[in-house]
Amino acid sequence: MLLNLTNLIYLFFRLSPFVIVSSFAISSIIYSDVKGFVYLVGAIFAAFVSIIVGNVIPDDANIVPNPQCNLISLGNMQETLSKIPLSITILSYTFGYLLTVIIKVDIAKYNIPTLVIFPLLIVCDIWWNSTNNCNGIPNIIAGLILGGLIGAAWSAIILSFGVPEMQYFSIGNDSTVCKRPTKNLFKCTFGANTAKQANIAEMNEVGDVVNAINNNGDVKTPLTRLATTVNGQTGSSITVS
Repeated sequence: MLLNLTNLIYLFFRLSPFVIVSSFAISSIIYSDVKGFVYLVGAIFAAFVSIIVGNVIPDDANIVPNPQCNLISLGNMQETLSKIPLSITILSYTFGYLLTVIIKVDIAKYNIPTLVIFPLLIVCDIWWNSTNNCNGIPNIIAGLILGGLIGAAWSAIILSFGVPEMQYFSIGNDSTVCKRPTKNLFKCTFGANTAKQANIAEMNEVGDVVNAINNNGDVKTPLTRLATTVNGQTGSSITVS
């Protein structure tokens, strides 16, 4: 195959399912976790179901596959492994798997690339298979539905275990999804003699303020409580704005 821009784009889209599956598996090896392997178990199951269901779907005699459909193949196989396009199955499975977690954990705004790239890959793969007569429309729809449903179901099962180490997106205090904190300026106005008497404020109020600062949490609320305590004990006028 001559490597020009068109062929490179073709290789990118046709190899994208393989690259995605490989990246999940390699990430688990590099980071010594099971997230990628959990994903891989579901992907293998989705491919197996697609092969089984594809053998049930009758062949369409009116479809004459374009030779470009078999530009990339495994070994010297004369017949396709599955009548349902496994590329669409894997892409839709991956999107369903990730989308379920994104919706459940409400982290869509942190995963815009995932929500854009995967539908684009799926649409391009559907277009390629249909325009080149690689697979019939029923086969394409079957791969899309099977992959998406199995991905969503497998992700929901993993979420039900409540084990962050098994989920591709971590949930909890050590979440891998980070948000850049914004700078806040709190202005305190002190009344007469407050500076001398402020040390009588309750220590738990001060601790709440410190914890909020350390955890990038809501600082204004504990500051307001602290000001109320100091005001009540010193007769001062402290306001937080």
